[in-house]
Order: sequence, then C-alpha cells, then structure tokens
Amino acid sequence: KAAFPSTIDQIRGLVTSAGTVTLAIKINGTNVTSLSALAVTTTPQDVTATAAFTVATGDEITFVTTSVSADCAGLKFTLKGTRTQ
Repeated sequence: KAAFPSTIDQIRGLVTSAGTVTLAIKINGTNVTSLSALAVTTTPQDVTATAAFTVATGDEITFVTTSVSADCAGLKFTLKGTRTQ
C-alpha cells in the first residue's frame, strides 16, 4: 500500500534475461494507461504513463504478469514516480 500520495510516471529498463512476458501496472485494480499490456522481451524499453497514474495514500499498486513463455526469466524494471502533497 502506498505510504504517501504520488504519481506513477514511467517504467524504465523493462526487460527479461530470457523469454517473454506481458506486464500490467495497476492502481487498485485499474490499469495505468500506457503501462498495461506491455510486451516484455530481452530488449530493454522505457515507457511513459499517459493517464490514470495518480496514487493516493493507501492505494495498492500491483504488477500483473500474463502470457509468460516457458523460458521466461529475469524480469526487471524500475518504476519512476513523483511524490505529491
């Protein structure tokens, strides 16, 4: 749960070490616009959120994976946000 209000701005360095997976970032079960249905491969990518990215204190941020290939491994990324008041 979020400890303070913020925005989710971007996902950086989204990559797997092998295989593929689809990733969605959600706030209280709602997709963050442009950060849902991300096709993750061994090629790093940065993606900027375009809407539905405001996080209130107590909100739950989840990372949902689907369509995971049998050889998928090493999913990693950095979630960039901005604290708001």
